[in-house]
Amino acid sequence: MGGFRIKTLIISALFLILLFANTNASESDILIVSEDGSSAADSFAAIFNQFDIQATVIEELSLHIAEIDTVKTIFYIRNDREIPADDFQILSNFLDNGGNLYLEKSEIFFEFMHNQWFFDRYMRIDWTTCESYPFTSFHGVSGTFFTGLDFGFAATHYSSNMTPSPYDANMITVLEDNSAMCGCVAAASDVPDYRIILTGFDLENTDNYEYPNNRLDLFRKIFSYFGIGLSSVDETDGNTLPNDSALLSNYPNPFNSSTIIRLQSKSPNGDDLIDIYNLRGELVRRLKLDKTNETVWDSKDSRGDRLPSGIYFARLLMDNSNLTLKLSLIK
Repeated sequence: MGGFRIKTLIISALFLILLFANTNASESDILIVSEDGSSAADSFAAIFNQFDIQATVIEELSLHIAEIDTVKTIFYIRNDREIPADDFQILSNFLDNGGNLYLEKSEIFFEFMHNQWFFDRYMRIDWTTCESYPFTSFHGVSGTFFTGLDFGFAATHYSSNMTPSPYDANMITVLEDNSAMCGCVAAASDVPDYRIILTGFDLENTDNYEYPNNRLDLFRKIFSYFGIGLSSVDETDGNTLPNDSALLSNYPNPFNSSTIIRLQSKSPNGDDLIDIYNLRGELVRRLKLDKTNETVWDSKDSRGDRLPSGIYFARLLMDNSNLTLKLSLIK
């Protein structure tokens, strides 16, 4: 009996090793800073999940100094409130230590006025006179990591008001609005010591066009720029994903009652199966994807009993693809 239990534990351990083998970025690699109640953090987390990237969401940067010392990348996003001056000092120290920063703020001009020292040091930006000019689409600037991408928005935007300073060759325009009226809508640093991307609009809410001009490829470029390893997508220098690529995601995650699991595939079958496993490697539920390649897991096992809080794994076997997704059930 003892030998049987040992074998069972060994098999469970090997199973978990295989499950985690596809994860190249741990939860301590990325911080998402977003104010309480913002939906932006959920949007970014959903995108990250499609690349098998885990991130920790926090509300106050100053309360998480210990975590900042262990991460490589910070996504500071969609803050409608003014960014605290202390946060800019924290971000300064973070960049000085070789960190990556994605800064998204719709009213970035006001942050520049109040904390000009930070921008002069890390991202020298000039301002145009057309900050209220609307734009509905933008494209990647030739020669940058966004080359060849074209995107639009469901709603009109009014943030095309910045441009990298001509006196700082380390700042480059990476995205421009297609109206050619104001130009730069996103800029990036081009220095070896740190990496920055600055946008004045909500990049995660771009329209999801047909491949390759889709949101996933846009963020794949961002992750590549930051040096974040990806396990679920092609990592070549080209602008396309492989024709047989497949991505598994769920929303919301974490969740407290049910979550939608979705398969994005170039060749959907509509009848693939999703297996749900617990941390011991035990199969607790088998679900079938519908014609839209989605299914809902109600946090119950195959007997209809509600499962306890914890970490679970959704696993899809499709042709030669072995996709695994980490699920966080919180009650």
